[in-house]
Amino acid sequence: MFFNKSIMGKKFHPFFLMNTAVVFILALSFFFPLHAFADEDVLRKSIIDWNLRRHKKSMADGTYRGEEGILRLSPEAGNSFGIKVVLNKDYLDAIELFKEAESHFKAAIEAMSTQKREKLQGEHSINVVQEALQYNKVLLAAHEKIMNYHSKLTSKLDERLNNAVCLELLEKMLEESLDAAGFNLRDALALFYNRCKGLELDSEFLNTENISFINYVFNEVTGNASGNYLNRFDLDLMYNNGKISDSRLRFAEKILGSKHFTFLKSALEAHRDSEYSIDPLLFIALMKKESWFNPFAVSGVGAVGLTQIMPDTAKNLGMKNIFLSSSFRQARSFLKREKELRNMALNLIPRIKEENSNEYGKKAREFMQKSIETGHKRVKMFSKYRQELLIDGTDDRLNPQKAIEHGFRYFLKMIQIQKGDISLALASYNAGPHSVNRYKGIPPYSETVSFRNIVLRYYKDYLRDLNK
Repeated sequence: MFFNKSIMGKKFHPFFLMNTAVVFILALSFFFPLHAFADEDVLRKSIIDWNLRRHKKSMADGTYRGEEGILRLSPEAGNSFGIKVVLNKDYLDAIELFKEAESHFKAAIEAMSTQKREKLQGEHSINVVQEALQYNKVLLAAHEKIMNYHSKLTSKLDERLNNAVCLELLEKMLEESLDAAGFNLRDALALFYNRCKGLELDSEFLNTENISFINYVFNEVTGNASGNYLNRFDLDLMYNNGKISDSRLRFAEKILGSKHFTFLKSALEAHRDSEYSIDPLLFIALMKKESWFNPFAVSGVGAVGLTQIMPDTAKNLGMKNIFLSSSFRQARSFLKREKELRNMALNLIPRIKEENSNEYGKKAREFMQKSIETGHKRVKMFSKYRQELLIDGTDDRLNPQKAIEHGFRYFLKMIQIQKGDISLALASYNAGPHSVNRYKGIPPYSETVSFRNIVLRYYKDYLRDLNK
């Protein structure tokens, strides 16, 4: 290691200790030829950069929960890795207080949302105020405890602040995560993040908590590392590799059925000369997630058919007969207003103080009740739209041939926009390419992350069954 050992063990501010890691990585490129370290360092430096930025942000916005060092390890995670960490009364008290604050926040939402009959006039609004005041009081106490904990940390007491130890751990965890994820870079980064935070590990590593980290590091690596280095990873890329094997086509027909497979085969043939291709098993996995192969499936937001195409997307794809009614337009309007009212109610909770409690407590409950009422109207209107659409029966999206033809073309367009990146194409299919551009990767929406995970799980299951 290239640290000056004379400074190790002395008391320095945690920010200084973390920033020395960046200096260390930059120093490597000074003392050694760039071609020897550039690719490896892009991955490690981007992980450290992200952690330093997020640590600074968490200290400023109140989301700090004791994560420290260039890996932002939670105390529990650090302890599980066998490194020395500080787990004192301040930290343990803070964590319990944060949990208590969260329970008060949930209780305030329950008081805003409940439809139970009041025993006393204004009872629910009073409960909102009481829970909100307790939430704000306990949260403040938790922050004081956690900041007191942070102020006492040194590299001598806590090895999460010892960059030499953490760099060695970083190497080990990266190797293990890549191996566990089959060198899929996104999944490996997700597993790496989850282990640093002591999160539960499962077969689908990506979640809304780690997706911003994954997007950042993935973009830094793919944007700055050499092609030879990137070849070692599975980057979720799909190119046109020529003719699809007969065995794959037979297996696809077995899953989909001969009638629907005919439509898919036609779509494959129509786009066989495209720069990017779609594995028929991937597209079948998408259909399975979207509609479970039900051509008459209608979602709660108006997506229709085997490939669950929304009305505006259908029009842009050139589908002629799209059933729209006033019930659909009303449902979309209710959906937007429902979200707005709920956010207005939730945003009032941190603002409730003794001096404004009466006014804000009533407003918070009023907004939430209106949101719930609007939600009932939204469900009713979407249900009405579904009934009207199915009775009419002329919507092109209900036609399996057109649903597959246009759904395939739309997914291929997303593949082309995302330069062959399957994960980003799936995210674009679900949330729109504008959302992918906005977040520079998979958007942090639970539905979109889950959509990507499930489609790829189905796809991998199909590939495994095919190989058998």
